[in-house]
Amino acid sequence: LADAQELMEAEPLRTVVIVGDGMYFGVYTEADRDSGRVPAGVDTTSLAVGPYASGLRFVGSPDTTLEAARELMARHDLAVLPVVAGRIYQGVVTVDD
Repeated sequence: LADAQELMEAEPLRTVVIVGDGMYFGVYTEADRDSGRVPAGVDTTSLAVGPYASGLRFVGSPDTTLEAARELMARHDLAVLPVVAGRIYQGVVTVDD
């Protein structure tokens, strides 16, 4: 969790995509960090990020058009839209794209 928090702080979009063996698991964002789910005072270097990340139910597929991605992101106020084929992580589309 500490690694994910460090990465998130370094990213302009404050989002880290959680991937294991190429499989998409979710994202970790400032909202996850500030959710209160992480116990106060705990050493985050000993915690896995998975239980504290969002499943982010909105994802795009490789054939999603940029227009459709933009509409989905605007409707749900998303800074990034993970692109997933099945459960295989392909990348992200950002608001700048």
